Amino acid sequence: MAKVKIQGHASGTGVLTVTAPNTSTDRTITLPDSTGTILDENSSLPAGNLTGNLPAIDGSNLTGVAPTKSVVEALGIDVPATNLTGTVPTASLGSGTADADSFLRGDGAWEAAGGGKIIGYQYSTDTTYREGTAGSEAVTGLTFAYTPSAVTSRLFVSLAFSAKSWGITVSNIILRWRVRTGTTTGGTELFNTHFAMYNGGNPPQTDSFLAGQNYSFIHHPNTTSAQNYCLTCEDGGDALEWSINTVPSFATISILEIDGS
Repeated sequence: MAKVKIQGHASGTGVLTVTAPNTSTDRTITLPDSTGTILDENSSLPAGNLTGNLPAIDGSNLTGVAPTKSVVEALGIDVPATNLTGTVPTASLGSGTADADSFLRGDGAWEAAGGGKIIGYQYSTDTTYREGTAGSEAVTGLTFAYTPSAVTSRLFVSLAFSAKSWGITVSNIILRWRVRTGTTTGGTELFNTHFAMYNGGNPPQTDSFLAGQNYSFIHHPNTTSAQNYCLTCEDGGDALEWSINTVPSFATISILEIDGS
C-alpha cells in the first residue's frame, strides 16, 4: 500500500493548517502519480502545458490590451466601424486587385470599371464652302475619320453644319442628308434626315432656305482600324442646288469614344 507523507521544511517556522470545508459529504482528493507542485489561484501556468480547446473568451472586459489584426481575427472579435482610424487596406475590403480603374462590388470583390467610360475624344472643324446640284445622292466633300482604341468601343458622333438650298418656281424644297461610312455613297448608312421647306402649293418665283443642322448618332465599328465617314446629299423634291458652310459658318465634328466592354 502506498503511503502519504507530510514533510515539514527544515528552515521554515510557519505552521501549515489543512482546513476541512463545511460539508457533510465525504470527499476524496486523488493525488497525481507524478512529481510536481500543486497549483492554486495565485500560481502561474506555462502556456506550453495547456492541452485541449480554450472556451469562448469575452474580450469586452479586457483593458490595456492592443491586440494585433491576427489576434482579433483568431478571437473573432467584432470591431465597430466607429472605432477605426486611418486607412483600411484595400485587401481587407474585398478580394481581387484594387487600383484606380476598379470598384468594389456589393459581394465584396474588386472589379475593373467598364462600360460607359469616355476613353477617347476628337474635335475637328471643316471651314470649306461646298455646293452642288440637287439630284441623286452624292458626296458633299465633308469627310472625317477616327481610329478606335478597342474593338468594343462605341463612337458617339455629333455633326453640326449650316445647310442652304434654293429653287425657282417650286412648291417645296426638300433635301436628304446622310452620314455614311467610307468616302462614297456606297458606304453603310449610319444616319439620315430630311431638310425641308413647304410653301403650301403657292410657289414663289425664287426661294431659298438656310438653317443650322445638328445630327448625332452612335457607331460600333467592332475594329481598331481607322474609320472614315462622309456627308452626302440627295434631292427629296424640287430643290435645285445645295450648299454647306456658307460664310461665316463652318462645320464641327465631335467624336466621343465610349468603353463598351
